Amino acid sequence: MATRDELYAKFGITAEAAQLFETELGSLLLCARGLERGWHHQGDPDDARKLLDHIDRSTLGQLLGTLKNCVSLDHGLVDRFASALKARNRLFHWFYKTHALKFRQMKAAMRWWLMLKFYTANFSTHGKSPAR
Repeated sequence: MATRDELYAKFGITAEAAQLFETELGSLLLCARGLERGWHHQGDPDDARKLLDHIDRSTLGQLLGTLKNCVSLDHGLVDRFASALKARNRLFHWFYKTHALKFRQMKAAMRWWLMLKFYTANFSTHGKSPAR
């Protein structure tokens, strides 16, 4: 069974995977918009900075919505992104809130350990998890 320290470490690894997933989507969106705007022919640093600032202020759900309007995604990828969004939101909005007092109970800790492993897999964009 996982100890409390191991559980928190796994949470950190999973949170990192979620953040890397979000960063990769932001980079993809920046690239797609740059191609649309012809920045590969003539750069526009001011416009690029405005777009990057907008991307940085966007939630993962907003990024996914914008990306769907910008590039063609097959249904399998759309479903996978939706699953990653759901996992990310549950991870960050419910992990501590619903289990803060239960961490001392090993059964709850093991359940979260397994859920964190599942969530980490959801954030993989290349078929392999970026986390350990």
